[in-house]
Amino acid sequence: MTDVESYEPLIRQILSAPGVDLSTISAKRVRKQLVEMDDSLSAEFVRENKEEFDKIIGGVYEEVSAARANGDDPKGKRKSRDEEEDYVNGGDGEDEEEEEEEAKPAKTKRAKKGGLTDEEVARQLDSEINGRQRSSRASSTSARGRGRGAKRGGRRGAKSSATVNSDGEVIEDGEPKKKRRGGGFQKEYMISEPLMAVIEVEKLSRPQTVKKLWDYIRRHDLQNPSNKKEILCDDKFKALFNVDKIDMFAMNKQLGRHLREPEPQAEA
Repeated sequence: MTDVESYEPLIRQILSAPGVDLSTISAKRVRKQLVEMDDSLSAEFVRENKEEFDKIIGGVYEEVSAARANGDDPKGKRKSRDEEEDYVNGGDGEDEEEEEEEAKPAKTKRAKKGGLTDEEVARQLDSEINGRQRSSRASSTSARGRGRGAKRGGRRGAKSSATVNSDGEVIEDGEPKKKRRGGGFQKEYMISEPLMAVIEVEKLSRPQTVKKLWDYIRRHDLQNPSNKKEILCDDKFKALFNVDKIDMFAMNKQLGRHLREPEPQAEA
């Protein structure tokens, strides 16, 4: 088990906490919450291992999402690592929706790992997800200081307009800002024809796709009565997964094959 894998229980606690809206939470929020909950985890370590963290977050997210859709306890045993390979990562686009944050002082005390209750975690996530306003500090030079600089030949230290983005990367003045993209778990994908025959939409986010699949499963009573995690495929599901029956985690894994990136729109 890698150091990153050891944070899976904490990731599961965050995603399965009461009140957490899986349709709006992002991998970025989960990473930030991890740093806040565990004072031994540094933001730098998370940034350096972002891809591995996101892979684990994605696997736990899909398991929790499927379990909630099925009405099961989302804190069940995590699926095997190979079932996470088709996780669709929202990428850095999720960060564009957040305001730039000033680095927190090193002396800030964070809650000990596991020290927060599920309800406290949910409240924190809810306040962050719904756009809690953050204060930013503005530095200004006094008129007196400017005058003194002019007398010295007009040489002044150039005012730094560099900013730090949400992933801690410095952006210098003059660099073009990234175009806003739809990212995170809300990113919409084009739906394949076999999947479209089941959920009857052409474009949808992955969480909503999972939800519609379970709506169809319940509506057509496709769950195995002796094993609720097993789906007995009707004709449409057989065309979709090419099997007579499939378990819920394998279904989530194979779902990625039926979701594709929308074609980029040509600029006017």
